Amino acid sequence: LGFLGPSLKPRRSIAIWFVSGLGRYVPTGLLLPMLRAAMAERDGAPGRISLASMAYEACLSSTAALIIGAYFVIDLPELSSSPGRFLVLIVPVAALVLMHPRFFHTVADKVLIRLGREPLPVSLSAGRVLLVVTLYAATYVVAGLGLYALAQSIYPVGAGDLMIVIGAFSVGTALSLIAFALPGGLLAREAGIALALSPVMPAAPAIAIAVLSRIVQLGLELLGAMIAPVAARRANGSGR
Repeated sequence: LGFLGPSLKPRRSIAIWFVSGLGRYVPTGLLLPMLRAAMAERDGAPGRISLASMAYEACLSSTAALIIGAYFVIDLPELSSSPGRFLVLIVPVAALVLMHPRFFHTVADKVLIRLGREPLPVSLSAGRVLLVVTLYAATYVVAGLGLYALAQSIYPVGAGDLMIVIGAFSVGTALSLIAFALPGGLLAREAGIALALSPVMPAAPAIAIAVLSRIVQLGLELLGAMIAPVAARRANGSGR
Protein backbone atom coordinates (compact mmCIF):
# COMPACT_ATOMS: atom_id res chain seq x y z
CA LEU A 1 0.00 0.00 0.00
CA GLY A 2 2.89 2.34 0.82
CA PHE A 3 4.44 1.72 -2.59
CA LEU A 4 1.17 2.92 -4.16
CA GLY A 5 1.15 6.20 -2.24
CA PRO A 6 -0.79 6.14 1.05
CA SER A 7 1.25 5.95 4.23
CA LEU A 8 -0.21 4.28 7.32
CA LYS A 9 1.45 3.91 10.70
CA PRO A 10 3.08 0.48 10.97
CA ARG A 11 1.14 -0.69 14.03
CA ARG A 12 -2.13 0.53 12.56
CA SER A 13 -1.35 -1.31 9.31
CA ILE A 14 -0.72 -4.52 11.26
CA ALA A 15 -4.01 -4.10 13.15
CA ILE A 16 -5.95 -3.54 9.92
CA TRP A 17 -4.30 -6.57 8.30
CA PHE A 18 -5.10 -8.94 11.17
CA VAL A 19 -8.67 -7.78 11.84
CA SER A 20 -9.73 -7.65 8.18
CA GLY A 21 -7.99 -10.97 7.55
CA LEU A 22 -10.67 -12.77 9.56
CA GLY A 23 -13.08 -11.77 6.80
CA ARG A 24 -11.59 -14.50 4.60
CA TYR A 25 -13.53 -17.06 6.62
CA VAL A 26 -16.87 -15.62 5.52
CA PRO A 27 -18.22 -17.39 2.37
CA THR A 28 -16.85 -15.87 -0.88
CA GLY A 29 -14.23 -13.97 1.18
CA LEU A 30 -15.62 -10.60 0.02
CA LEU A 31 -15.79 -9.33 3.59
CA LEU A 32 -11.98 -9.18 3.73
CA PRO A 33 -11.47 -6.49 1.03
CA MET A 34 -14.52 -4.56 2.25
CA LEU A 35 -13.23 -4.47 5.83
CA ARG A 36 -9.65 -3.66 4.84
CA ALA A 37 -10.63 -0.85 2.47
CA ALA A 38 -13.05 0.66 5.00
CA MET A 39 -10.54 0.49 7.87
CA ALA A 40 -7.70 1.90 5.76
CA GLU A 41 -9.92 4.71 4.45
CA ARG A 42 -10.49 5.88 8.02
CA ASP A 43 -6.72 6.41 8.19
CA GLY A 44 -6.56 8.37 4.95
CA ALA A 45 -5.97 5.67 2.32
CA PRO A 46 -8.38 6.06 -0.65
CA GLY A 47 -10.58 3.01 -1.15
CA ARG A 48 -9.59 2.46 -4.77
CA ILE A 49 -5.89 2.37 -3.87
CA SER A 50 -6.52 -0.02 -0.98
CA LEU A 51 -8.43 -2.32 -3.33
CA ALA A 52 -5.60 -2.08 -5.87
CA SER A 53 -3.08 -3.00 -3.16
CA MET A 54 -5.20 -6.05 -2.29
CA ALA A 55 -5.32 -7.05 -5.94
CA TYR A 56 -1.53 -6.79 -5.99
CA GLU A 57 -1.34 -8.77 -2.75
CA ALA A 58 -3.45 -11.61 -4.15
CA CYS A 59 -1.54 -11.73 -7.44
CA LEU A 60 1.97 -11.34 -6.00
CA SER A 61 1.44 -13.84 -3.18
CA SER A 62 -0.07 -16.30 -5.67
CA THR A 63 2.96 -15.84 -7.94
CA ALA A 64 5.31 -16.51 -5.01
CA ALA A 65 3.33 -19.63 -4.09
CA LEU A 66 3.55 -20.80 -7.71
CA ILE A 67 7.33 -20.29 -7.73
CA ILE A 68 7.87 -22.37 -4.58
CA GLY A 69 5.28 -24.88 -5.79
CA ALA A 70 7.07 -25.19 -9.13
CA TYR A 71 10.32 -26.00 -7.33
CA PHE A 72 8.38 -28.60 -5.35
CA VAL A 73 7.26 -30.29 -8.57
CA ILE A 74 10.76 -30.20 -10.08
CA ASP A 75 12.23 -31.67 -6.88
CA LEU A 76 9.84 -34.66 -6.78
CA PRO A 77 11.85 -37.91 -6.90
CA GLU A 78 9.25 -39.50 -9.18
CA LEU A 79 9.93 -36.85 -11.85
CA SER A 80 13.72 -36.68 -11.49
CA SER A 81 14.27 -38.42 -14.83
CA SER A 82 11.66 -36.43 -16.73
CA PRO A 83 12.88 -33.28 -18.55
CA GLY A 84 9.23 -32.26 -18.93
CA ARG A 85 9.07 -31.38 -15.24
CA PHE A 86 10.69 -28.03 -16.01
CA LEU A 87 7.62 -27.01 -18.03
CA VAL A 88 5.95 -26.17 -14.73
CA LEU A 89 8.15 -23.05 -14.63
CA ILE A 90 6.02 -21.59 -17.42
CA VAL A 91 3.24 -20.85 -14.89
CA PRO A 92 5.16 -18.58 -12.47
CA VAL A 93 7.04 -16.90 -15.35
CA ALA A 94 3.72 -16.11 -17.06
CA ALA A 95 2.38 -14.75 -13.76
CA LEU A 96 5.39 -12.43 -13.41
CA VAL A 97 4.92 -11.15 -16.96
CA LEU A 98 1.25 -10.38 -16.26
CA MET A 99 2.28 -8.45 -13.13
CA HIS A 100 4.44 -6.10 -15.20
CA PRO A 101 3.02 -2.55 -14.86
CA ARG A 102 2.36 -2.36 -18.60
CA PHE A 103 -0.19 -5.17 -18.25
CA PHE A 104 -1.42 -4.91 -14.67
CA HIS A 105 -1.93 -1.13 -14.59
CA THR A 106 -3.83 -1.20 -17.88
CA VAL A 107 -6.21 -3.94 -16.72
CA ALA A 108 -6.68 -2.35 -13.27
CA ASP A 109 -7.53 1.03 -14.80
CA LYS A 110 -10.11 -0.51 -17.13
CA VAL A 111 -11.79 -2.30 -14.21
CA LEU A 112 -11.84 0.86 -12.07
CA ILE A 113 -13.28 2.94 -14.92
CA ARG A 114 -16.04 0.37 -15.47
CA LEU A 115 -16.83 0.64 -11.75
CA GLY A 116 -17.07 4.41 -12.06
CA ARG A 117 -13.83 5.02 -10.17
CA GLU A 118 -10.75 7.03 -11.01
CA PRO A 119 -7.79 5.13 -12.50
CA LEU A 120 -4.78 4.29 -10.37
CA PRO A 121 -2.42 7.23 -9.84
CA VAL A 122 0.59 4.90 -9.75
CA SER A 123 1.45 1.21 -10.12
CA LEU A 124 4.27 -0.93 -8.82
CA SER A 125 7.40 -0.82 -10.94
CA ALA A 126 8.85 -4.05 -12.31
CA GLY A 127 11.62 -3.87 -9.71
CA ARG A 128 9.18 -3.54 -6.83
CA VAL A 129 7.07 -6.38 -8.22
CA LEU A 130 10.14 -8.64 -8.11
CA LEU A 131 11.01 -7.38 -4.62
CA VAL A 132 7.56 -8.08 -3.18
CA VAL A 133 7.34 -11.49 -4.87
CA THR A 134 10.72 -12.38 -3.38
CA LEU A 135 9.57 -11.31 0.09
CA TYR A 136 6.34 -13.31 -0.27
CA ALA A 137 8.36 -16.33 -1.38
CA ALA A 138 10.51 -15.93 1.74
CA THR A 139 7.39 -15.99 3.93
CA TYR A 140 6.29 -19.23 2.26
CA VAL A 141 9.68 -20.77 2.98
CA VAL A 142 9.37 -19.74 6.64
CA ALA A 143 5.82 -21.13 6.78
CA GLY A 144 7.07 -24.33 5.14
CA LEU A 145 9.75 -24.67 7.80
CA GLY A 146 6.99 -24.25 10.39
CA LEU A 147 5.02 -27.01 8.69
CA TYR A 148 8.11 -29.22 8.76
CA ALA A 149 8.53 -28.61 12.51
CA LEU A 150 4.82 -29.30 13.02
CA ALA A 151 5.06 -32.51 10.99
CA GLN A 152 7.81 -33.78 13.27
CA SER A 153 5.29 -33.94 16.13
CA ILE A 154 3.13 -36.36 14.15
CA TYR A 155 5.36 -38.29 11.75
CA PRO A 156 9.16 -38.80 11.55
CA VAL A 157 9.96 -36.77 8.44
CA GLY A 158 13.59 -37.03 7.38
CA ALA A 159 15.89 -34.10 6.61
CA GLY A 160 16.01 -35.28 3.00
CA ASP A 161 12.29 -34.54 2.70
CA LEU A 162 12.63 -30.94 3.91
CA MET A 163 12.12 -29.32 0.49
CA ILE A 164 9.04 -31.43 -0.22
CA VAL A 165 7.43 -30.39 3.07
CA ILE A 166 8.32 -26.72 2.50
CA GLY A 167 6.86 -26.91 -0.99
CA ALA A 168 3.73 -28.66 0.31
CA PHE A 169 2.65 -25.50 2.14
CA SER A 170 2.96 -23.42 -1.05
CA VAL A 171 1.07 -26.03 -3.09
CA GLY A 172 -1.77 -25.98 -0.56
CA THR A 173 -1.79 -22.19 -0.48
CA ALA A 174 -1.91 -21.95 -4.28
CA LEU A 175 -4.92 -24.27 -4.35
CA SER A 176 -6.67 -22.25 -1.63
CA LEU A 177 -6.20 -19.06 -3.64
CA ILE A 178 -7.76 -20.73 -6.67
CA ALA A 179 -10.70 -21.91 -4.53
CA PHE A 180 -11.36 -18.34 -3.36
CA ALA A 181 -15.12 -18.99 -3.02
CA LEU A 182 -14.43 -21.28 -0.05
CA PRO A 183 -14.10 -19.46 3.31
CA GLY A 184 -10.37 -18.97 3.81
CA GLY A 185 -9.70 -21.68 1.23
CA LEU A 186 -10.83 -24.24 3.81
CA LEU A 187 -10.49 -27.86 2.66
CA ALA A 188 -8.75 -26.79 -0.56
CA ARG A 189 -5.52 -25.88 1.22
CA GLU A 190 -5.71 -28.89 3.51
CA ALA A 191 -6.30 -31.20 0.54
CA GLY A 192 -3.38 -29.65 -1.32
CA ILE A 193 -0.99 -30.00 1.63
CA ALA A 194 -2.05 -33.59 2.30
CA LEU A 195 -1.66 -34.50 -1.37
CA ALA A 196 1.75 -32.83 -1.57
CA LEU A 197 2.93 -34.66 1.55
CA SER A 198 1.83 -38.05 0.21
CA PRO A 199 5.24 -38.85 -1.40
CA VAL A 200 6.92 -38.83 2.03
CA MET A 201 4.25 -40.22 4.38
CA PRO A 202 0.97 -42.17 4.51
CA ALA A 203 -2.38 -40.42 4.03
CA ALA A 204 -3.46 -40.40 7.68
CA PRO A 205 -0.53 -38.37 9.09
CA ALA A 206 -0.53 -36.13 6.00
CA ILE A 207 -4.18 -35.19 6.60
CA ALA A 208 -3.56 -34.73 10.33
CA ILE A 209 -0.64 -32.37 9.65
CA ALA A 210 -2.68 -30.36 7.14
CA VAL A 211 -5.60 -29.95 9.56
CA LEU A 212 -3.34 -29.13 12.49
CA SER A 213 -1.54 -26.46 10.47
CA ARG A 214 -4.89 -24.78 9.77
CA ILE A 215 -5.78 -24.85 13.49
CA VAL A 216 -2.42 -23.28 14.38
CA GLN A 217 -2.82 -20.61 11.70
CA LEU A 218 -6.36 -19.74 12.78
CA GLY A 219 -5.23 -19.51 16.41
CA LEU A 220 -2.41 -17.13 15.46
CA GLU A 221 -4.76 -15.01 13.34
CA LEU A 222 -7.24 -14.69 16.21
CA LEU A 223 -4.42 -13.82 18.61
CA GLY A 224 -3.12 -11.17 16.23
CA ALA A 225 -6.61 -9.71 15.75
CA MET A 226 -6.91 -9.29 19.53
CA ILE A 227 -3.42 -7.95 20.26
CA ALA A 228 -2.64 -5.75 17.23
CA PRO A 229 -5.52 -3.23 17.68
CA VAL A 230 -4.63 -2.77 21.35
CA ALA A 231 -0.96 -2.17 20.47
CA ALA A 232 -2.00 0.32 17.76
CA ARG A 233 -4.20 2.29 20.18
CA ARG A 234 -1.44 2.44 22.78
CA ALA A 235 1.07 3.61 20.17
CA ASN A 236 -1.38 6.26 18.98
CA GLY A 237 -1.98 7.43 22.54
CA SER A 238 1.72 7.84 23.15
CA GLY A 239 2.19 9.70 19.86
CA ARG A 240 4.31 7.00 18.17
